Amino acid sequence: MDTAKPVTEWGSGLPETPCGKGSRIENTEVIRAWLPEMIDKYDIFSIADIGCGDQNWIHHCLPDGIDYSGYDLIPRRSDVATFDVTREVLPFSCELVMCIYVLNHLRPDMAERALRLIGESRPLYLLMSYSCSDSYSLAGAGELVESIHHKDTGRHRWRYGLWKL
Repeated sequence: MDTAKPVTEWGSGLPETPCGKGSRIENTEVIRAWLPEMIDKYDIFSIADIGCGDQNWIHHCLPDGIDYSGYDLIPRRSDVATFDVTREVLPFSCELVMCIYVLNHLRPDMAERALRLIGESRPLYLLMSYSCSDSYSLAGAGELVESIHHKDTGRHRWRYGLWKL
């Protein structure tokens, strides 16, 4: 059983967002440009955003007509559903599951379990952030169809990847 306490306030994104500096508008430029391109290119109309935090940046880039649902372990908005990616399967099927800066905070076995559970919800695609130094296996993510470099923190080279499940 995992007894780690969940982080409720990262603080490094304040005052703009309590969800950490990765959720600040200035730090989401790459994903805000890339996401609409992927939505259009792969005919995506429904998105489940697992680990959506306070949704500080997402509504700045979603095209009209997208059915978007936010999920988080600790919802910070009333329109976000409580969800544990390491223990639950999404209650509906969607075309794209987003999991941005979530799995890297989990132990490798829990990240791999999360990938299995995401797959069980039968989305067509998974868009997630990952590091070249992640210690969990990305084999459960499916086939990587596109990837874009995001940043290099010195310790980690971060990418966004789109997997076909």
